[in-house]
Amino acid sequence: MKPLASISAAAVALTAALAPALPANALSCLRPDPVQLYTQARDSEGRFRIVHGTLTAQETIRKRRQTGSDRLNPKPVHVKARLQGMQLGKGGFSTPIDAPVTVTLECFASWCGGWPGSDQMLMAVEETKGGGLTVFSDPCSSKIYPKPTSAELRRVLTCHKGGSCPTEMR
Repeated sequence: MKPLASISAAAVALTAALAPALPANALSCLRPDPVQLYTQARDSEGRFRIVHGTLTAQETIRKRRQTGSDRLNPKPVHVKARLQGMQLGKGGFSTPIDAPVTVTLECFASWCGGWPGSDQMLMAVEETKGGGLTVFSDPCSSKIYPKPTSAELRRVLTCHKGGSCPTEMR
């Protein structure tokens, strides 16, 4: 009878040989924070609008087709949507917006962002060169913060007005 340790080692080796090739490291995301979302958009080379509002899909959200090399690096999915809410300006979240937007579901290796939902959220909405608006939904939610509280929105406004910009470590 073989010792248990050698059977376990053989089982691990067999499992590893049969498993598909996957990235060695798991995706590690920082916990989302609304002030961090704001400061990253503010400090970016792109042009962003900070919006507190909702997204409504205007078309069926296609499922990702993952074949061959796409399995580890899937192409983004683009969804036409309607953005409604209030934009951040000098006076706070006081400028209404009701506009078409493209929601881009991005992937980092085999991890992909999904449809962000229809609840209130804080979003960094990028203005494209052609005048369109794009919201990026990545696996780390770096440009979308779901269900911000009044206190979190006040923290963003304080930062926007030149006050302190601390991020919360939760």
